[in-house]
Formats: sequence, structure tokens, C-alpha cells
Amino acid sequence: MSAVTLRGVRPEDLEGLAELHHAIWIETQWELVGLPPQARDLGWYRRVIEPTLDRTVVTVPNSEFSNLQIENFARRDRIWYHPAIHLRYETTPDQIRYILVEAHRMLYAHPKVDSASARIRFTGFDSSSLTLEVFSYVLVTDYGEYLEVAEDLNLRIMDTVAASGSSFALPSQTTYLEEGRGLDPDRTRAVEAQVKEWRERRELWLPHVPRDKIAEIENTLEYPPAGSATGAGGGRR
Repeated sequence: MSAVTLRGVRPEDLEGLAELHHAIWIETQWELVGLPPQARDLGWYRRVIEPTLDRTVVTVPNSEFSNLQIENFARRDRIWYHPAIHLRYETTPDQIRYILVEAHRMLYAHPKVDSASARIRFTGFDSSSLTLEVFSYVLVTDYGEYLEVAEDLNLRIMDTVAASGSSFALPSQTTYLEEGRGLDPDRTRAVEAQVKEWRERRELWLPHVPRDKIAEIENTLEYPPAGSATGAGGGRR
């Protein structure tokens, strides 16, 4: 691997760079904005030549390297989970309310999700969908483990959408010439009845979930889920 050469720099000039050097230490996952996040051997006296995910080589001239923004992934204490959920326009307001309440409940109850940051909101009307956005942090630092938790969260959100009687939208502009499958009318009526009951009991948790309710359900969800080969209750915060 070639060297990053600091031309015209005296040894004493490097003393103030110790912290930055530590921030991009050898074997640390890092990213130079605009470049791939692979690094295996990075020193102050060597030029960066690194393999990408396609196993090609990227060469960064010293003059460009000094102006790059460096983002350190190894130092993060949690990982951001922020999917967008696109629902069909036939979805009723009460179905959306049901999904919001149940998704909030799931996020607060999940042992791998930071309940203080967890939220899901109905953010807008896209050209082909009604959009909900999730914002939460997963309490892991290893990206492989994060993908496992995100997969579990995604599946639970899919279960919630299916239970509501709604379905996901496709990014398309379609002219319907025949009757399609449409939304599930039985589940739609059941969800509307559930939301009505929440209203009557003054338990519709929108726009906020009461703190005492969060305390009741926090960290109560079974993870890994029942039937998982890794066994229930194997997760840790």
C-alpha cells in the first residue's frame, strides 16, 4: 500500500493532528465523503489506495485528502433506523391511526430500540402513496447485528400494516381498467372499530404516547421473536 505524503510539513507540525489520526486509526471503518468506506491501513505518511466493494482500487491524492470530510463509523454508540413506509391511497385515516399507534407500541417495546428517540409520523402525500416515516436508534454498534434488528423491525411493521387491512403502495402511475384486489374490507372495519374504541376510552395515543404507558411497555417485546432459531429472549440492550 502506498504512502500518504505530507509535503512541506515538519514533524513538530503533526503534534496537533494526534486526535484526528486517532479518529481514523488502522482497521477503523471510516468514510471520506464521496468515497467508499473501506480502509485497512491509513497513516499520515502514506497515500490512500484502498479496495472498494467491487474490489477496485481508489487513489486519493494528498492535496484532495487534506480537504475531505471524514466520518467515523466505529465511534458511534447506536445506529439510525429511519425507513419510509408508503401506503396505498385507499388507506383510511383510521387505518393510518391504527398503524401509528401499533408501530409506536412496537418500537417502545422492542429491547433493541432506544425508546427515547423512537417515533413514527404521517409525513405527507407523495405522488403514489401516503407516507409514514420512522425515526429511531437501534442500540447496537455492529452493522451486521443492526441489519438483524432492522430486519425484525421491518417484518413487525409489515405485520402491523397487514393487520390494519391496508397495504404498501407501488411507485407507479396506473390506469385501472378492472377491479383489483383492493384493500381488505373486513380488516378495515375491524381497525375502524378499534380506533373508535380507543377514542371512546380516551386511549388514542396520538400525537404522543403518555410517558406512563411507555414505562409500562418499554422493553417488553420478545426479541428475537418466537420461533427464531437463536431463541427467544436472546437479545440484549
